Formats: sequence, structure tokens, C-alpha cells
Amino acid sequence: MNDFNSTSYLSQVRQLRKLAIEALKLYAIEVIQLKFINHGENTTYKVVSKKGNFLLRIHRKDYHSKNAILEELEWVKQLSENNEQIQKPILSINGKLVEEVSFGKTADSRYCSVLTWVDGKMRYKSITQNALRNAGQLAGQLHQNADKIKVKHRQYWTAEGLLGANAKFGGLHKLKPEISKAQYEVIEACRKMTFQKVKQYRIQNPHKSSMIHADLHFGNIIWQKDNAIPIDFDDCGFGFHMYDLAITLSSADHFFKSTQQKTKQAFVESLLEGYSATHNLSRDDIEILPYFKLTRSLVMLGWVHERKDNPSIYKHFKQNLKTKIKYYKKVVKKGPDLLY
Repeated sequence: MNDFNSTSYLSQVRQLRKLAIEALKLYAIEVIQLKFINHGENTTYKVVSKKGNFLLRIHRKDYHSKNAILEELEWVKQLSENNEQIQKPILSINGKLVEEVSFGKTADSRYCSVLTWVDGKMRYKSITQNALRNAGQLAGQLHQNADKIKVKHRQYWTAEGLLGANAKFGGLHKLKPEISKAQYEVIEACRKMTFQKVKQYRIQNPHKSSMIHADLHFGNIIWQKDNAIPIDFDDCGFGFHMYDLAITLSSADHFFKSTQQKTKQAFVESLLEGYSATHNLSRDDIEILPYFKLTRSLVMLGWVHERKDNPSIYKHFKQNLKTKIKYYKKVVKKGPDLLY
């Protein structure tokens, strides 16, 4: 494991491609082409075959347990049975949804899974109000579907899981040795303030948590015209509905310049309107959203810091640290930014 983590990004990708080739031997897929997509949380490939395209995932070491991966895939399977546009998990020739495959001289191993491929477009530069309304409706439908699911292995996105000492993406106290005392004090003050707000919201709204997608940003929504299709359920787990919605809101921020406040208001209201088709939004829900957007920022700071084994991710930690510290300092004094 140490040998793999200490190698360069390119070396890791080369090693994992060999693993991908071995993994696909366990599936009844006649591979025409194996296209590398990304080496981030998971390492992913598009598998082109005569019978359609598939997604191969090589799961990050020691992140999700096998049972947690199976819990994710069972939810995706359930969703796909009600909506044929959602990816379907594929069984291996051994009848398994998850296979463990060894590679390298040290016989290291990774869990692997395969899903059907979803065609469509990503939206990174522009979006319509109707599309944002559909994104809100999508989040609501996912939460509605998940209300009765018992989550055993993915108890991730509670207040403690987001902002506590044992946070799923890495406790922020782990940053202390690598940043200045003043920087850490700002982050810790911001974390404590946000943590208390989230815990208070949970006490007052205990019924507004269930299995959530937990990564429903615009890189994880495929569009077929204005129809929103979710992908990448890797981070799904028990958590706050409003945290899920805040992730989509955070992802939408880049579509608007600071001078476009009225435009942004209309788009944000469209997202909330879409969500309201399945769930009533209370005053508490609206008021907590800015704090969940702040939570997402803190969570992702911890996530980037934890990914030291992936040079392409970890470089963003130091690149963005000063900007984040400046924002957190403002937040401690004045509170988080408003929705619009």
C-alpha cells in the first residue's frame, strides 16, 4: 500500500489500468475499448462493448467497506427499477455486485463494481431555470424514495460525520500540524459555529434525514435536454436532506456573477420550487441552507487534505487555503453568505 501511495499520479493510473483489465475478466462483457475517465475518489473507466457501454469503478482503498458499497448498489438498483434512465448495477460472472481484485507485486487489492452507462450532457457553463427546477425535483424524488430505507453501513452525514472529530471526509483537527496557528483558529471557530447550528437543526427536525446522494453537484447530473439524471452515488449515506440540496446550490454558484443577484434569486427559487413538489420546505429548512453550504465548504477542505495519496487532488489544498481562510474569517464575524 505504501509503495502505491508514494508513486506519482501517472504511475498510479498505469497500475490501476492493469487492475481494470483483470477486473473486466470477471464480467460477461466483450470489451472493445477501455477509456480512462478519472482517478479521484474512485478510479473510473468507460467500457465500450458491442452490447452497450458500461462504467467500471475501482473503489478507493479503505474508504467504503464492502457492505457499504453493496448498500449503495442496492439503493441504485432499487432506483433503476423505478426509473430506467438511472444506472443499473451489473453482476459479475460469479453473481456478485462487488468483486475484490488483486494487483501489483505486493498483491494489493481493490473492490470493483460495474454499472450501465448513462448517455447525456454535462452542464458546466450555463443552465436554465427549468433545468434547475428539475434538479430540485430530482433531489426531492431521491429523498422520497429513500425515506423507508434502513441505513446500516453508511451512517455518514450526521452532524458528527460532517463536522465532528471523526468526520467521514477527515476531521479538520488533522490540518493543525500543516497550517499556522492563526489559520487553524479561524477554521476551528467556523467549524464550531456551524456544528452547533447543524446539531440544533437536527434536534428540531429529526424527520428530515434519510439516505441522501451527498454529492449531487453539476458534475454528477447527466442532462437529456432538461431531464436531470443522477450519477455517482459513491458518497450516498444517511444524512440531512438540506445538506443534499445545499450541495446542488453550492454547485450552481459558479453560474452567476456577483452582479446577477436578481437572476440568481430566480434560479435558486426554481430549485426550491422543484424540491417542494415532493417535500414541504419550512422556515427552518430555508434558514439552515446557508449553514449547510458552509458545511460543504468545510467538509471539502477536510476531503482535499485527506487525499495526500492523490497528487492531482491534494494540490488544491494549498492553492485554495488562503481564499477559504479569508471567507471563514468573514463568516465568524457576520455569518455565512445568504442564498442570493
